[in-house]
Amino acid sequence: MGESKGRTFSTSFVRDYKTGDNIGLNIQSICALRKARETFPSGEKWKFNKPIVLMIVGVIEACLFEIVARARFNTREGVPNITQKQLAGVQRSKKGGFDFLVQTCKQLKILGPIHSEIYPILLELARLRDRIHIQNEHRFQPRCERKAFTDERVFRAEKCLEIVLAHLSTNYGRPACYAEPVDLPWQHTEADINPSL
Repeated sequence: MGESKGRTFSTSFVRDYKTGDNIGLNIQSICALRKARETFPSGEKWKFNKPIVLMIVGVIEACLFEIVARARFNTREGVPNITQKQLAGVQRSKKGGFDFLVQTCKQLKILGPIHSEIYPILLELARLRDRIHIQNEHRFQPRCERKAFTDERVFRAEKCLEIVLAHLSTNYGRPACYAEPVDLPWQHTEADINPSL
């Protein structure tokens, strides 16, 4: 899984600069967890997978919330690359939650074409994020957390975060940005970044 130095992204897409700051703080925590994970023997690294995935998915949700909130509430400013006609349905909606955010981004093609595989993968990550509740009352499979939070799922979450930040910072930036840019400690190869995970 090709990884090199890392990558910096603008947070100019955020609606609320404090959320942008908190996105950066959480990414710093993810970096610390990844660094600590590397100090453990290979058979013990799995212990970090759940907190890393949960934090990455939380950051993704915050990013999607910010772009959808801009579409819904910043009606004068608008959102680049989204027409008023596209925004009309989103602005009337009273729904919320991670699933709503993913479906709205899909409807508006914010992360690529509607058929892009990133959308179902984000919904899969949302199910994993719901596993913060150890009792797993929804009985998501697999029930064993060690099998649910695998190295592959950490990698997929990292790729999705990189894709989300790349799309939002490149296509939906605001003229002024008051939040600091964020640094990811990884940069997956272009083949890896393909949303066809």
